[in-house]
Amino acid sequence: MVYKKINFIKNNHVNLNDYNTIGYVITKYHLIGYLAYIESNNSISRKENPKILIIVMNHSKNGRILKKEDFSRIKTNISIDVLFIGLNINNLVFTNKKLLTRKDIISPHLPWKLPFSKFSNYRKIIKFVIIDDGIGSYESIFYWIRLQYSQSRTIKYISRYIIKYFDYYISRVICPSYYTIFSVMRRKKNLILVNENVVVYYRNVIKRLTNIEFSNSIIYKSPVIFYTQPYKFGKDIDKGKYFEILNKIQIWANKKGKEFIIKLHPRDNNVGLYKSRGYTIFDLNITGDDIIFSDNYRNSVIVGITSTVLINHYIMGGNSKVYSLCREDIYLSKELRKFCKRFYKKYCGIIKTMDSLY
Repeated sequence: MVYKKINFIKNNHVNLNDYNTIGYVITKYHLIGYLAYIESNNSISRKENPKILIIVMNHSKNGRILKKEDFSRIKTNISIDVLFIGLNINNLVFTNKKLLTRKDIISPHLPWKLPFSKFSNYRKIIKFVIIDDGIGSYESIFYWIRLQYSQSRTIKYISRYIIKYFDYYISRVICPSYYTIFSVMRRKKNLILVNENVVVYYRNVIKRLTNIEFSNSIIYKSPVIFYTQPYKFGKDIDKGKYFEILNKIQIWANKKGKEFIIKLHPRDNNVGLYKSRGYTIFDLNITGDDIIFSDNYRNSVIVGITSTVLINHYIMGGNSKVYSLCREDIYLSKELRKFCKRFYKKYCGIIKTMDSLY
C-alpha cells in the first residue's frame, strides 16, 4: 500500500465542499477518536480518493497540546489536511455559501460550540459525531451542573450547562439524525457500559499509532506507573494526603524491586512539584495510550485516581494490571468521590489498602 503524506495547511479560509469530513481535535485522544470513526465509516474510508480535514485547536487553559510530530505516525491512503487554528474557533473562515453534499463533522464538543449555524440547512445536511472526550464526558449533564455549582456557585457557569442540556435535548429528541455519539463508553440510565462496537476501532488505531520503539526513552522494566490528573489541590483533592499515598506506593514498589514512575496528564503542569519531591517523571513525549500495548511495558502496574487511561488499559485489553486509587482518606471532593467509586468499582480494582496491589 502506498501511504499518502499528511499535508499541513496554513490558510484558514476553507471550502467545506473540498472535504468528505471535517474534524476538530485538541488532544491525541481526540485524534485517535477521529481516525477510529473514519475507519468505522465505510462510506468515507472506502470512498474513491476521500479527503478529510483535521482542525487542531488549542486548549483553553493549557495552549497547544497536539504538535506536528504527533501526526508523523499516521499511515493512511486517505488525503489528510491538517490546520492549526489556535484557541479561537472563529479563526476558521468558510469560503463556500452552500453545502453541496452531506458532511460528517467530528468533534469532542457539542454542536452548539461549532460555527456551522450560518448554513441554513445544516441540521439536514450535517451529521455531528461526538467523539470520546474521556471519563468526564460519560457523566450526565446533571452531574456537571452540580459540580459547577459546588465549585463556583455562580449563575455564569451553571447557565452554561443548562444551555448545554437544552441543546442535547433538542439535538437528540427533535433532530436525532444530525447528532450521534462515537464513544468507547455509553450511558444507559444510571449505568455506564462499554461500547464494544466502537472499542474495536479505537483499539485498532491505538495499536497502529503506538507501534513505536521508544528508542529515545529510558525503558523501565515492569514498573509501577502512576497517572496524574490536573487536580486543583485544596479543591478536588487534599495535597498532603495525596503525596502521602504516593510515598506509600513508591515504598511498596521499591520493596517489590519495581521502579515507581509518575506519568503526567497532558494538562498537568506540576512537573516541578513532582521533581522537587524526588519522583521520576515518565517521558513527556509518550502518552498513556502509547503504553497500553507496548511490549516494553508488559506486566506493569498502572495506578491512578480518575484517569481515562486506566479505563482504556482495561477495556482495550492492555498488558498491565490496573488500579484506581479511590480512597476516601485522600479527600476527594464529594462529587469526584461519588463518581470514581461508582465508575471504577466495575472496571478497575479500588485500592482500599496497599495490600490490594499484591
